[in-house]
Amino acid sequence: MKPIATALFAALFLITIAPPVGAQESSKDATWYRVFLIKFEPGRAPEGIAFIKGHFNPVDEQIGRKTLPFEFITGDWDHIVFFPATLSEAGLDTIPPEHEWMAMFEEREGGKAEAQAAFAEFNGLVAELKVQIARTMR
Repeated sequence: MKPIATALFAALFLITIAPPVGAQESSKDATWYRVFLIKFEPGRAPEGIAFIKGHFNPVDEQIGRKTLPFEFITGDWDHIVFFPATLSEAGLDTIPPEHEWMAMFEEREGGKAEAQAAFAEFNGLVAELKVQIARTMR
């Protein structure tokens, strides 16, 4: 299951998710987000949150991505983060583009192999991951 989680996390992080049909017309003034919901393995949430703060958040800050992270005290999820996105005919694209984030992550981790190892380490902490699309209500 863990190799699938690793592949899923990497794929979902890099792909563009298409919004529902008709979404462009119904909410041109909305702010769009790609939302990651993360549940860590039992007892591993503090380690997972520390990993996010030490590895992922610095990259977001360095490239200027304004995420909205939440650490939950109650409920089913340990961490939820909202990534700002733009809606275009091609789908939903995060701001800035994911390839820019990944290039900076690889640089900060010391190379592509080290970045992959870091993702593998993080995914070892993750019990469940879901990606959703959300928009503000106007």
